[in-house]
Amino acid sequence: MNIEPVDNKLDLFQVSQLLPDEMLLELSKLPVETLPFTKQEWQEDWNRRLLVPTQGSVLESIADYYDSRKRDIGKSTGLDITKINTRFWLDYEGFDCQRHIDNEGVDYVMQIFLSEAPTNLGTVFYEDDQVRKAFEFTKNSGYIMFNNKVQTHGMEQKVPKDVQRLTSYSYFQTRKANYKDN
Repeated sequence: MNIEPVDNKLDLFQVSQLLPDEMLLELSKLPVETLPFTKQEWQEDWNRRLLVPTQGSVLESIADYYDSRKRDIGKSTGLDITKINTRFWLDYEGFDCQRHIDNEGVDYVMQIFLSEAPTNLGTVFYEDDQVRKAFEFTKNSGYIMFNNKVQTHGMEQKVPKDVQRLTSYSYFQTRKANYKDN
């Protein structure tokens, strides 16, 4: 697991090599388009499925694995994480996500790219109208974002035909005090 700040603001981090290879291999064998799903609240019109992990599934294992690493993730980000809750999104042809700032109910999130897809389907963060950081869509990488009134981000490309963009999106529950290494 590697987590590095993208700059000295310490509110946006590059994540890589988070999941073990065995989990990624198991996930790659899964026909995700056949999994149970629903629509993401407030995104009902998007070309996105909110996958529903079943008991004992690899999706459940990934979510549990993230939560088991909350202390290590907290050390890397300066957060005292008490719980990591994870969702899985399957985006398909035509999906895009215009520049936006997440709603104020979102404090700290991590999005990990879980499938093979064109690298230009990652998330781009902006500062004013300039690119702050463009995260390439690379399997087993992604970002951690501290939400604030200036964390503008989105996608610059739509998901093309015959491509599935599978990601995990995790919410961090934290204690208010910053994490201190003992």
